[in-house]
Amino acid sequence: MRFARKVWKLLVAVKDALTLLFLLAFFGAIYAVLMARPVGGRVEEGALLLRLDGTIVEEKSAADPFGLLMASGADRRVSGA
Repeated sequence: MRFARKVWKLLVAVKDALTLLFLLAFFGAIYAVLMARPVGGRVEEGALLLRLDGTIVEEKSAADPFGLLMASGADRRVSGA
């Protein structure tokens, strides 16, 4: 019985260690995702950077259905650069 009890305690200790490692990795991944900064783009302080060399509108213009059907995927994106 002593042997079985020691084996059981060893199994519980391994399970507890693996659980702790999993939780540390999980919360570490959440922290890394929340602290990640965009790569490559210019990050400015503030909420919104507007380039005022173009037209600024407050509402969407009506989309041409035929033009949307004929446009490629790259043409559908709004060009902000």
